[in-house]
Amino acid sequence: MPHGVGAHFYPMCDSTNTVAARYAESGETSPIWIVAGKQSGGRGRKGKTWVSEEGNLYASLLFRPDIEATALGALPFLMALAVRDTLIELGALANDVKCKWPNDILLAGRKICGILIESSSRSSGRLDHVIIGVGINLLHSPADAQFNATSLLASLGRPISVQEALGRLANQLNQRLDAWDVENFEPVRVEWTRCAWGLGQFRRIDTAKESFEAKLVGLDTQGGLLVQMEDGTERQIVAADIFATAAQSDKDS
Repeated sequence: MPHGVGAHFYPMCDSTNTVAARYAESGETSPIWIVAGKQSGGRGRKGKTWVSEEGNLYASLLFRPDIEATALGALPFLMALAVRDTLIELGALANDVKCKWPNDILLAGRKICGILIESSSRSSGRLDHVIIGVGINLLHSPADAQFNATSLLASLGRPISVQEALGRLANQLNQRLDAWDVENFEPVRVEWTRCAWGLGQFRRIDTAKESFEAKLVGLDTQGGLLVQMEDGTERQIVAADIFATAAQSDKDS
């Protein structure tokens, strides 16, 4: 672990984010990683279940940055870049590792990692604590995932231990948090864009109210997704799931 960062391992817990929240409520002030061998109630975005077979990395970092809650928008992208660097360090080809808006990482076009960030703010508007949850498919991947999934074992042909993956991820994220300029999202936006999945191509976009196809353009200054509709107009997306179009899925199958 990086200097000053602790870690607690649980052979089984409900959710590493939930356990981290309990530490926050108890007054824990030092940054700590909560790591689980298995989770009985792993969670993804929008309350989705995160399948948690033993051998994958399930971990959450609890820390207390002294920043305004409004600055938190850059954090999913910082974390995605830290995961990307970790996967490359572990042997994945850089060109194969892409960041998928808003908070997934793909390996050779298949999902290998998801990120769930939760936070609590004080009445002043400054953050009380932040929890970054991450799940990386090291040995297993679900066969029935909404977005086709893969694992590092399937890609590299050799197993990666939870300890090695966590150590590298903790160092990568620590470096990025230390260098984070909370007043300037532009460097993060530019770096994330360089390795983003699907930019310049049409993708299916599922919001809470509709599903449509549009060309992915990039990020706006707040981390929203900019897309171009078929009539050429531009639109900002703040919450959605992104998928390959039906034609692209047929081509890949």
